[in-house]
Amino acid sequence: MTTSENQLVHCVYCGKGIKKSGEGIIQISDSRWCHKKCYDEFHAHRIRNLSEEEKRETDMNTLRQYIHEAFKGMNPNWPIIGREIKQFQQIGFSLSGIHKTLIYLFEVKQIDRFRLGGHINVVARYYQEAKNYYQKIYVNNKNALDNYKQESEQIKILEPQPIRNIKILDIDSFEKGDN
Repeated sequence: MTTSENQLVHCVYCGKGIKKSGEGIIQISDSRWCHKKCYDEFHAHRIRNLSEEEKRETDMNTLRQYIHEAFKGMNPNWPIIGREIKQFQQIGFSLSGIHKTLIYLFEVKQIDRFRLGGHINVVARYYQEAKNYYQKIYVNNKNALDNYKQESEQIKILEPQPIRNIKILDIDSFEKGDN
């Protein structure tokens, strides 16, 4: 590890100090870094307000970023991956669906990335399975929220009690016997 990897930089979104080599750190450009959580929150908020073309571009950048991170230490074959993404889109897969399928494969099913040889062609086999997995999570979370009933707790604030006047005594006067 070089000293530049241990260099402390600031997250572009939250401003907190982070190490370049830390877990969950994303390099946005040559000199800009951020937490993965901050990046995801910022882009999730941005995506809600984008046009269709901007959303597609953002989804493509997010997918490329994830592929780049997933195949770190390997040399992903970008021309073939680009063709595979186009083929997936032609058969009706969304960019965010491809991204979520890759997350499902690598983080849930824990498929070895090195066995894929820098390709993402397995997405076609697991797309529907990943979709069912995320739908099940969504339904379970929705049911949990529907069943959650917030109970209010009544807090009683007591009236302040008046402070009694306390005479201050001089201790030195007691020692001398001057009461």
